[in-house]
Amino acid sequence: MRITDTHIHLNFAGMDEIRQNLLESCIRRGISSFIIPDVAVNNINQNISYPGCRFFFAAGVHPLYIANAPKLTLETVERGNYSAIGEIGMDLRKNIPHLPAPNLQMEVFTEQLDIAAEMSLPLIIHCVRAHEQLLRLIKNNGFSCGGVVHGFTGSLETARQWIKSGFKLGIGPFIVNPRMTDRQRRMLGSVGIENILLETDAPNNYIDQNFAIGVPVSLHNTLETVASIYGIDVEKAADIIESNVHSLFFT
Repeated sequence: MRITDTHIHLNFAGMDEIRQNLLESCIRRGISSFIIPDVAVNNINQNISYPGCRFFFAAGVHPLYIANAPKLTLETVERGNYSAIGEIGMDLRKNIPHLPAPNLQMEVFTEQLDIAAEMSLPLIIHCVRAHEQLLRLIKNNGFSCGGVVHGFTGSLETARQWIKSGFKLGIGPFIVNPRMTDRQRRMLGSVGIENILLETDAPNNYIDQNFAIGVPVSLHNTLETVASIYGIDVEKAADIIESNVHSLFFT
């Protein structure tokens, strides 16, 4: 059984000291492929390597970093070997200090959307309280390369709108949480496993005190929960989800 973590920030400086142990733990649990999204252009690091692992990179400026990061350019993407544009999007929370104004977030997202269209690359989307705005921008742009909505916790109707626009839903450790509402699990069961990807968002999600071991355990727990929601065995769920990964990022 093989599993891809489709959203893990292995290039964050905070991962330097634990990266080797983390990857050793992942290899032992059948996790050997990782998609590493960027958050700021000066954070791009494509030098990560480890025996038996495959790493795929995305380039982009996260909405929280717009003020301090240089803009993503077509030239930057052309020089790199990228599998996606991301992590990009909009974040409209009211309680986050120094968030850029919505109009600026829209402007930067649209610029990066144009680069993705030019390079025929899918998107890795960060979306908080901005589904309507981002769906409208994608539709108006005529963008057709699809992508994934990272950490999706929206409604069934919103999920269907994203899927109709060619996107898959990134499902992380939140689905394992016993406090997660039945509505979220019903939403997941209603959209079809062919629209699901697995992710950890490490190190942004608290996984376990022994972080290096906690990451693969978290991904397996998420897989087992997803399999139980769809009423299929874990290996079959893993096979379908891996096929989803390849159809989006590697075709």
